[in-house]
Amino acid sequence: AIEIHRLLANHFQSQWEQSGAPADIYAAAFQYSLAGSKSSGQTVALTLEAAEVAAARGDSHEGVRFSRAVLDGPGCTDDERVRAFIALLMAEGEFPSSRAPNSESVSSAIDFLGSGPHVETAHAQVLRARISLRLQDSGRLDQAQDIAERVLGNDASPSHAKRLAGHVVGRTGLLKLRELDLPVADAQELRGSSVEALDTACKPVASSRDDQVQLARLLNTLGDVLSWGGHGLPRDARALKAYDSSIKLKEKLGDRHGVALSLGGIGRFYLYGPSQQLLLNAEVAVDAFERNLEISNDLEDLQGRLQIPNQLGELLLKLGQPVEALKRIEESLHLARCLKDSTSQAFALSNRTSALVDLGRLD
Repeated sequence: AIEIHRLLANHFQSQWEQSGAPADIYAAAFQYSLAGSKSSGQTVALTLEAAEVAAARGDSHEGVRFSRAVLDGPGCTDDERVRAFIALLMAEGEFPSSRAPNSESVSSAIDFLGSGPHVETAHAQVLRARISLRLQDSGRLDQAQDIAERVLGNDASPSHAKRLAGHVVGRTGLLKLRELDLPVADAQELRGSSVEALDTACKPVASSRDDQVQLARLLNTLGDVLSWGGHGLPRDARALKAYDSSIKLKEKLGDRHGVALSLGGIGRFYLYGPSQQLLLNAEVAVDAFERNLEISNDLEDLQGRLQIPNQLGELLLKLGQPVEALKRIEESLHLARCLKDSTSQAFALSNRTSALVDLGRLD
């Protein structure tokens, strides 16, 4: 009976994948499976499978519901409990409200990992990586970095856990570089440790699609860290190779939004770098911003349509093209006013003033 119900579940899953039907179809299929199961252990296994599939598909409501059913119910092993926590954190990650610093799920997962012999299993390392990501999202950067570094340094950590942890360490380092007033030596050390963590996370071969998605994101973060020029740090040209590798992988995956992000990174590398470097690579820089803007318009990405025209306008000003620069800046300013985005308005107005000065039109 259980096998019959599993076949029925697989049938519903196949229908969902082929037709894009609502996610609750797959949940309903597992309800059929659960109804046919008389074994407590089998019920836990099926419920956990449902939680993992729902979380992987981005079905946050069902992912939370099924994973909590496993965690709150009897009869699950330590490893099943770890997997349920992973599914729960993945599913909750789709809810902005769940990213609060006092997240009950994150605290419960941390307590559980410290309570038994399961702490060094592969699944436990994946859970730690997920915890570090949630902690980073909630602003608890030091704790997130500490946990992620433990994952990176543990031989039991599978490649996808190391990729996720490397992203957390690299992103945490970048956030600290942007937010903290650091001496040059400290900033150099922080950027170096962030780059080392990202390089380590990029090394395992990306065989599955999920691995490739993570690797593409890691490469983009590596580009962001290497191109950071604050605190007196020079922009590292290796950033361009990282962005380019990320773009190629994202194009293969069909991730146009991700491609746009990396193109923006290339444009900003030249925009905020030395003037001579910009003049030598003007065509590359302009093309990167224009391709980004084309994708942003196609995808109706408001963030890209808001920021990129202003950055492209600033770039064109540096290249001595104030007429075309003003056109781009006005485009950004109009959208910023429509969205009532005061920060973007301020940046656009500043560049607009510079363009008008260059044109001799400022009263």
